[in-house]
Amino acid sequence: MDNNIIKSLIEKKFSCVKGKQLIKTWGYFDIDDWDKFSETWNNLKQDKYMADGGLYRYRRYSEYKYNSDLLNLKLLPHVPYIQSSNINSLNGDIERHYEPLEKKMTNTLFFNEYIKWLGGIFSNTSKHKIWKIKIFANRITSGINAGKPTPEGLHRDGDDFTSVLLVNKYNVSGGMSKIADLNENIIDNFNMQEKCDLCLLYDPCVKHGVSEIYSINNKKKSFRDVLVVMFEKI
Repeated sequence: MDNNIIKSLIEKKFSCVKGKQLIKTWGYFDIDDWDKFSETWNNLKQDKYMADGGLYRYRRYSEYKYNSDLLNLKLLPHVPYIQSSNINSLNGDIERHYEPLEKKMTNTLFFNEYIKWLGGIFSNTSKHKIWKIKIFANRITSGINAGKPTPEGLHRDGDDFTSVLLVNKYNVSGGMSKIADLNENIIDNFNMQEKCDLCLLYDPCVKHGVSEIYSINNKKKSFRDVLVVMFEKI
């Protein structure tokens, strides 16, 4: 499985894989541990930096350093998240201060082994070993109005590699992931529907986006939860 993902990243600049396939290969996946990990999405804080005025996004953010030779994952001092407006035309060029990821999430076996697994994939793809890792836990909600997983549209993140892992999707339709070339020609679609559905992207060469989500039953909670992990060479 890992070799196929690496080959796809090298040749196509992206790889999208169904969670059912991945879980079978992840020796560290335990359902009780996963439940502890995924439940922390209920504690995310509303994003107050949406230039479109949207109230539909909730998130936390932390940064780490990782050495794939030593398998050493180290939490870095908490800092605001900043993107250039050249990368993010909606929310770029401002410091966005988010609450850090909760320890009850980052202390789970899944979180630690998954981040190291990503480090192995990206290190073997690029032959680079030392990384800054930027991690978002995101929840997009929907009700009467649609939720926008990527309100900036098709975009790059400005790092070397981006990964998007579906954690939960409840009472919503839509949310189709789209992969495009740098001219924004769509080259693939991937419907993330079940836990651990995953897209990995070589960020300098492709753009990505997600279509709006819509509540199936407005009387119930409606949300789409993802873990976004970005790797930057250092």
